[in-house]
Amino acid sequence: RLRRWGPLVAEERDESSLEALRGAGLFVRRSALARWLVVSVLGMVLALFLAQFLYLGLFAQRFPDPARLAAFLSAYLFVTNLIELAIELWFTPWLIRRVGVAGANLVHPALMLLAFGGLAARWDLGAAVGARSAREMLENGIAMPVRSLVYNAMPARFRGRMRALLEGIVYYAGMSLAGAVLLAFPRTEPAWLCAAGALAALAYLLANEMTRRAYLDTLVAQLRAGRLDLGAVGPGLG
Repeated sequence: RLRRWGPLVAEERDESSLEALRGAGLFVRRSALARWLVVSVLGMVLALFLAQFLYLGLFAQRFPDPARLAAFLSAYLFVTNLIELAIELWFTPWLIRRVGVAGANLVHPALMLLAFGGLAARWDLGAAVGARSAREMLENGIAMPVRSLVYNAMPARFRGRMRALLEGIVYYAGMSLAGAVLLAFPRTEPAWLCAAGALAALAYLLANEMTRRAYLDTLVAQLRAGRLDLGAVGPGLG
């Protein structure tokens, strides 16, 4: 349910302190699920921002007049925000019920890989729109809520800490890495950046495959140890 996609329990409050982040770092050292989530977020962010650089260049090339560019982006955002709402309310819950949290976690990296393939094959507005949709609409509508549910396999006291670590530190480290890549190759041909983005998306996909396995192993281990109950993770485990 939509209400399960955010932090709910008392143990997840006020997890942004240095002590809590230090605890999350220690948890990463002993949890395979946490380690693969770190790799997944790094690969995802690198892929997202390489895609953003490419499709923004295409938008600017296709609409050199600022007024036309603004009109295009306004119409695009109006339509895609409505679609994103529908994805979050209907498609993603259906997907989770159909293939489970672990399976749904593989969908977005596969779509990002396809987006870079589309940019490499067709350097046009359609490919740019597809990349923008995968980068923002589908990341918000599919990847983010599914990743929030992956936290449910962890002990409750570590969920907020891991969320703070991933979204407050790892995410921005990935953005810095993407910026460093673009600074190192300022005049690189789009095809090479598409290849770099595809490699990042492939790393994201492989990390999510390992996350899928670690999620299931951790979920079973926590249930056996009595640290989780079925009510805490929802009725449909997939």
